[in-house]
Amino acid sequence: MRKTIKKNHVNQKLLWPNVEIEWWYFFSLVDGPGGRYGIIMMLVKQIWEDSKVRGIHSLIGKYHGGFMVHGYAALIDMQSQRYRYIEETSPFKKFSGDIFMRPFTASLGDWQSELLNDVIQIQLPFPETPVKLDAFPLKEKTKILGGTKEEYVAKRADSIGWAYPRLKLSGGIGADAYEGEGYYECVRSRLNPRNLMDLSYTWIYCLFDDNTELLVFVAPWEYEEKMKGFFIDADGKFEHLSAEDYTLEESSLWQSPRTSATYPVAWEFECKKLGMSCALKASFPDQELEGKKILSGRVWLGIGAVVGIRNKKSIKGVIYVGMSREQRFLHKMVLSAGDIWFRNIKKHG
Repeated sequence: MRKTIKKNHVNQKLLWPNVEIEWWYFFSLVDGPGGRYGIIMMLVKQIWEDSKVRGIHSLIGKYHGGFMVHGYAALIDMQSQRYRYIEETSPFKKFSGDIFMRPFTASLGDWQSELLNDVIQIQLPFPETPVKLDAFPLKEKTKILGGTKEEYVAKRADSIGWAYPRLKLSGGIGADAYEGEGYYECVRSRLNPRNLMDLSYTWIYCLFDDNTELLVFVAPWEYEEKMKGFFIDADGKFEHLSAEDYTLEESSLWQSPRTSATYPVAWEFECKKLGMSCALKASFPDQELEGKKILSGRVWLGIGAVVGIRNKKSIKGVIYVGMSREQRFLHKMVLSAGDIWFRNIKKHG
């Protein structure tokens, strides 16, 4: 079972009801007439199991079926280092999506992700330069963590998730045609949102030029398999990595001038199990996405590069990075008000 540090174990037990979280992570890098662009989409769906908890959202938004969805998308000009982003929330835009029913398919207003006939269609409404991409899997869909659907429903597993570890992309940014590669994962988990609000995590996915992939993450929780990452070889063989299998050391930090949050932007990775040693670095430091809506998060979603050695052979590739740091005071205040409301209706409801 997942472990958390003591402080957040107390928060989870005393302040928050049972919740589930679904998330969709899509990262890509494409080339075309306008140069090289990074395209990122993240959807986070919080599901309240206890129907009484739905009263929380009557304080901060209209009733919406017992869940709240936050959407973040970034369009990154890699040459000029221009970082543009858009965001949406489900009380204001209609959401449709259920990882159990249709993995990799979701919509939030005009945002679209749909898996049809082994092709994933992505649409993101960036002003003046809307993004439309077709994503073709180059490797089979891989189960990356958790148990079976039956085990998850029976609460014998805390998570279940899949990924397309490598996608070939074609489509357009505005009127121009682009092609490239990407990664897409979707997960359902009983991961408490208070933990995500208070705690830092770093998630790094590497696509190497030898057709292998690596995921590592630093967070104060672990999944049932004590997983802290995985490696997929050129033939598609999947291997879990535990915290004892590798080291990931921060080698450079950047502090946001807007939020004062500090993020690592370079790392040194070593894994004797894989015979791998790598240096990872963000393409540029300021890839922070500061949500402007009342319950939006503050995250760093960006792209970088990796160079290193595996089994005495040189390797290089692209990294996709997702990070979160402690959230702003207003965010915490609203969620704390929700705690008080929930406990009140639980006591008197």
